[in-house]
Amino acid sequence: MESKKTVAFRSIGILGGTFDPIHIGHVLLARTARDLLKLDLVLMVVANDPYQKTQVKAVSNAWARYRIAKATLEKEDKIRPSLIEIERSGKSYMIDTVERVKNDFNPEEIFLIVGSDLIESLDTWKNIEELGKIVTLAIFERSVYENVPTNKYFEKQLYFSRDHFQELPNISSSEVKNIILKNGDMSQYLIKETIRAIEIEKLYDKNNEDFTN
Repeated sequence: MESKKTVAFRSIGILGGTFDPIHIGHVLLARTARDLLKLDLVLMVVANDPYQKTQVKAVSNAWARYRIAKATLEKEDKIRPSLIEIERSGKSYMIDTVERVKNDFNPEEIFLIVGSDLIESLDTWKNIEELGKIVTLAIFERSVYENVPTNKYFEKQLYFSRDHFQELPNISSSEVKNIILKNGDMSQYLIKETIRAIEIEKLYDKNNEDFTN
């Protein structure tokens, strides 16, 4: 259990993802959100079954992805990985995760942290109208837009253009995984703790029974 009701958290950010694997872009986004929003805590929630992805491709073992994220974030201030969705098991729905965070931490405000490239897909999320009433949507620009992207379901939204923060690397976890599988140089995309954890887990070793590609 991750309950922290004994600790006062005024504001919590939720950054969900498959993190297969977690990479520098994820970490920089979490740091940026923490600093710009002045968050007491950023939870990087590792998806158990990101059903919209698993409908089209396999993802790696959830516990291994969590352990790699934990090693990656060990030295980060006010940022930590979360087991909420793995403990719950089954398909991963953000509305359920937010309700759990509310119950466990009782924060004054919850921010849902997303890249601007996810705005359109939010409409397909479970109970999106209810979710939009509970959290503040914090959108971080990934591309330059003629009009600032928004989502109609969220009552409170914040948008941060790249003028406000360091540009995030334009790399996906799938691309990082392909580099790993080709024994390429990962140092540009993964910090040394991540690389070491991946080596220990052998998650992308084709001889590992948990390997998926």
